[in-house]
Amino acid sequence: MVRLKIAFIFLLIICCTLKSFAADMTIVPSIYLKNEYDDNVGFRSHSIEDDFLISIMPSLTYDYATERIGLHSKGSIDFQRYASKTYDETENINFEFGGKALLNERFRFNADLSYLKDTTLESELQETGIITTRQNRKRYTGTGGLTYNINEDSSLGMDFKHQETYYDGKSVDYKHDTVTLNYIKQLPDLKNVITVKPYYEKYCSDVNDIDNYGVYLGWNHMFTRTLSMSAFLGGRYTESLYKYDIHMGDVRDFRLPYPYLRPIIIKVEESDHNINGLADISVEKTGEIYSILLGFNYDLGYSANGYPITTTKGYFEYTMRLSERLNVQLKTEVYSNKSDDPNSKEEDSRHLNIMPVLNYRLTENYNLQLGNSYALHKDMNASNNSGYDRNRIWIGLTFNFPDKL
Repeated sequence: MVRLKIAFIFLLIICCTLKSFAADMTIVPSIYLKNEYDDNVGFRSHSIEDDFLISIMPSLTYDYATERIGLHSKGSIDFQRYASKTYDETENINFEFGGKALLNERFRFNADLSYLKDTTLESELQETGIITTRQNRKRYTGTGGLTYNINEDSSLGMDFKHQETYYDGKSVDYKHDTVTLNYIKQLPDLKNVITVKPYYEKYCSDVNDIDNYGVYLGWNHMFTRTLSMSAFLGGRYTESLYKYDIHMGDVRDFRLPYPYLRPIIIKVEESDHNINGLADISVEKTGEIYSILLGFNYDLGYSANGYPITTTKGYFEYTMRLSERLNVQLKTEVYSNKSDDPNSKEEDSRHLNIMPVLNYRLTENYNLQLGNSYALHKDMNASNNSGYDRNRIWIGLTFNFPDKL
């Protein structure tokens, strides 16, 4: 919380300072109100409880732009209250601050900082498709990048990312660092872009250290003005060092309280390595009143339980404008997660989420939303893997109050 207060004060100072310069500045206070019914609050296969959730989320966005500099920031607090489950009440906090600068005709620089406090049941499920016991999660992220334009058709860039994740419960805290190189080349036909992206990432926790080396070869192709494809394929080599505590027994130690037993713990380390593929493919089609997005992703991830996982994800998004004020959206996501360690059976699950949403624009800055989310989860390690589901229905109102300074 101290870091969050410092970040907000720092942002306020910057905003007041920049106001004296000639630039485009926009500030948008907003508030989102939501009432939701959840028929499986804990997303469990047993002891199922339903409840109503009220969410009140005020937020503030700030944008500053000149010919060479652009800054953006966003802060929000989501107050969540259940009708009967008071122990699940929480406040989700999100703060982001970042910017980009054109150093000269060839060099561009960008950097971002963010703080996120949320709950694992929703966040981990959305990110990985894995169900985790509800607990508070805090995540600090810093990114930076430098891009050099070689000529009009090609560029070379390097990006850095440092992330720290902490849990209030029994999950495993970890740190995640990534370094990525990007070479991008646009072909003379202006319809094809080739990308080469090698990277290195490292996960560190009390239970393991993961070193992951990978490379993507990317191809972006525009078939027509309304149909495009992005295909990134590659491979990775992963080295894993697992740390175990083995209980060898107990010895009597009369310096300790009764029953005077001191456990004998031996720390053991076990290494493993494997080679696997990478994929990130999407196809997008846009029309006058609709858009379609179809995608597939296959990559290495890290779970809240402290082990690497291989995640396969397929997704589909459809948006259609029914009138000037009304549009409908349909999102479908399918996950398959397996432990990356071939000797481990910690994770082997399937997850499906289907979410139709109806949006109605009341005025230019006020919006009404009606949505439904149906999720089905299967634990393949369970004796009965028939699966269990969760259904949520909500109505929400968004009020924006934009002001250009």
